[in-house]
Amino acid sequence: MKTILKKIIKNHHLSFASGKSVEYITGFCRALKLKDTVIIAENGAIIRLNAHFPPNEYYRYKKSEKLQNLFLKIKTDFTTEYKNKIRFQQNHINLTIFPNNIKNIESIHNKAKTYIRHKEITTYFHCDCVEFIPAKVSKGKSLEKIMKFFNIKKENVYAFGNGENDIPLFEKAGNIITVGRLKTNLKIKKNLASIEKLEEYLKNILNL
Repeated sequence: MKTILKKIIKNHHLSFASGKSVEYITGFCRALKLKDTVIIAENGAIIRLNAHFPPNEYYRYKKSEKLQNLFLKIKTDFTTEYKNKIRFQQNHINLTIFPNNIKNIESIHNKAKTYIRHKEITTYFHCDCVEFIPAKVSKGKSLEKIMKFFNIKKENVYAFGNGENDIPLFEKAGNIITVGRLKTNLKIKKNLASIEKLEEYLKNILNL
């Protein structure tokens, strides 16, 4: 896969879009020697045009004071109830909560649902964590910024994903490739049964 990605980046724009922190993804790209990769971190809250140092940060969402207070309240509520049973991802903008014991994930999801009434935030429920992000933030909105910056047409964008937080990304892409059992009402180009099938698919469409 590393070899394939290196070939892709020679003639195309390559981007990693994740809920992980910008430091995590930047380190990942640098380890793969893909320093010219565009990075979408924290589900779109931060965009970096590449993985070079010093940071070349193109966009970073700024939370309002009201939203900062809401995130602080959520974090305090979870800390009060779960104490050392949870850990927080080291984010700049979003709030991501992991259980130290995966058996507690259902309980954490149930508590997170009590904040859905707040329209200022979007909540994503993953198999190992829960994410709270500003409602105005998404991978799709970040993709739009990147497409505009590089003057890329929608029909030339291929988006790959396997999670609910990838759906906003799909909405802006001309070619949607889902992985696993992700359900969407959008018209998809291809569904891959697993990540392992992704390498084969990329080789075929790129004639590698």
